[in-house]
Amino acid sequence: EYTLHGKNVSICGGNESIVTEIFNVLDEGTFPKTENEAMISINAKDTLKLKIGEQIVITTPNGTEFSYIISGFMKNSANLMREDVYGVFLTTDGFRTIYSNETDVNPSEYTMFFVLFDNKGNIPKEIAEIKEQYGLSDKQVTENITLLGLMGQSDDSFMAQVYTVAIILFFLVLMAGVLMIASSMNTNVAQRTEFFGMVRCIGATPKQVMQLVRKEVMNWCRFAIPLGVIGGMVLVWVLCFILRQLSPQYFGGMPAFSISYPSIIAGIVVGLLTVLLAARSPAKKASKVSPLAAVSGNANDLQPVKKAANTKFFKIDTSLGIHHAKASKKNFNINYICLFDYLFISS
Repeated sequence: EYTLHGKNVSICGGNESIVTEIFNVLDEGTFPKTENEAMISINAKDTLKLKIGEQIVITTPNGTEFSYIISGFMKNSANLMREDVYGVFLTTDGFRTIYSNETDVNPSEYTMFFVLFDNKGNIPKEIAEIKEQYGLSDKQVTENITLLGLMGQSDDSFMAQVYTVAIILFFLVLMAGVLMIASSMNTNVAQRTEFFGMVRCIGATPKQVMQLVRKEVMNWCRFAIPLGVIGGMVLVWVLCFILRQLSPQYFGGMPAFSISYPSIIAGIVVGLLTVLLAARSPAKKASKVSPLAAVSGNANDLQPVKKAANTKFFKIDTSLGIHHAKASKKNFNINYICLFDYLFISS
């Protein structure tokens, strides 16, 4: 219930490094030098049309007023926008002036230290060493869970669940990509059986045929991966823009055109891994092509018919689709795609 021009304010106090190094929220002007100076958030600047050097008055719940000279402006935080309040930042001494009766008794109880790690190799280990060195309990030390979670260095139970979900989604996306690409490549290999057979006729070994298929797949990656990465970036930018427009109160601080290099690297690695895994089965199939069968035009090995198609419940085309899909388990995906085609045509 502290107010500035009738609107609630969130008051903070600290030293200059908190603003300029830890959170890096300084937007314009300078950090307060005296107890009578203050920084205010940009939303207060825009709403109240304030300028550096002007005076503001903060009213406490009991009616006491504190006057400050504006020394600078700081960026809006997500909390300020969500709560729809102004932000005011004072020096440590200026902050304690407001609560002098409480902080003068034991200032250490009203002081919080922020730690910024230069070495980001193993932050949880460093935190444990700080606790042991200064005899601090778990209640006295808190983590920036969101930041450490994004860095993959949080021991929080919630972030552990997020990691688990991310790993599961990673494997689901990987499997879907492998199955889809493998199906397309199997079809491509089946259509070019005579080509691979002729390659075998001129002396190529099965291993060389497999390498030929993998090389063709890697050539696809030269165009597919950059297009996928660029398309993903554009899609994220569009979604961020939509969120900023729909709800600036919650997503106003979201960057509009930011680039995440770890995400780009991860996308490239996943793309290469997916293609290499998907190429294994078609490459083996191409290496097993018989030169004699290719020259004679027999592209596929004929499977012995053990049982006729059951036409009792379905039409002949649907029954054949089901029968063919069940007959060749190696081509499970392609056969069931054909089955869906049969069902669609028959309907």
